[in-house]
Amino acid sequence: MPRSAAWSLPRLRQDLDELVQHLRGLIPLLRQADTGLDYTRLYRDLRNWLTPDNGRVLRAWGLKYTDPGPEGTAQDAPSDEPVVRPFWAVFDPQAATAGAHLAALRSGVGRQAGTVPAIWPFYRTRIGSQLRNRGALTRDLLAEHAALTVFGVHQQGRDTTVHTPGLSPGSACRLLLVRDAGVDRTAIERRLGALLTSLDTGELAQHLRGLVPLLRRARIGLDYDGLRQALRRWDDPQRPDEQSRIRSRWDRDFHMESTPQRS
Repeated sequence: MPRSAAWSLPRLRQDLDELVQHLRGLIPLLRQADTGLDYTRLYRDLRNWLTPDNGRVLRAWGLKYTDPGPEGTAQDAPSDEPVVRPFWAVFDPQAATAGAHLAALRSGVGRQAGTVPAIWPFYRTRIGSQLRNRGALTRDLLAEHAALTVFGVHQQGRDTTVHTPGLSPGSACRLLLVRDAGVDRTAIERRLGALLTSLDTGELAQHLRGLVPLLRRARIGLDYDGLRQALRRWDDPQRPDEQSRIRSRWDRDFHMESTPQRS
């Protein structure tokens, strides 16, 4: 799909008639760019649009839009690390588009990864061609989506980046007690405790989104690379001990005598 069609994508809706209407509007752009379509695949996708596979169809479109490489060129086993730097690592709070980009990220709160067209341009996760074609919901994509939505809430209204390498949620809560005299220690400990006892990635992301407004007000950042990795591994059945290790590390960070440097 040509990049000239990018701003048509966020307008996709659940209604099949409206979807077809937008597709008709897209066709002239494809024709102008001398770009074809797989109409057999399009027929199958339209047939599945009003079924429970709707999210998978939309995610497959998004993944192929963000990583439209030739078939078979990507590794089918996704890596824990993105191929390129994630969005939060290159985000410029002073850019004219910063506000719109953050609003797009926040639009994904509570939505399934890959099903919000406004966020498609911000994904950097490496996904193999076969998984991409199927619209697979991988742990890597889930983690990046969750981290992006938390970042969108955290960065809102800030004129400097909140991505602070080395600053874990435990360290950030410890620093919050030092900086904000109005913060109740018991309340912060209770909030951190809820975060540390999250059962899965979704609950962890939810508690993080509840924490970051407090951090934003105190001008405290988070290490979003580390956060993405934690979200990726939190409830991974292939790493049954990882949640305990992350939880212990964040808890130690909170109870350290020394405090991290100001972000």
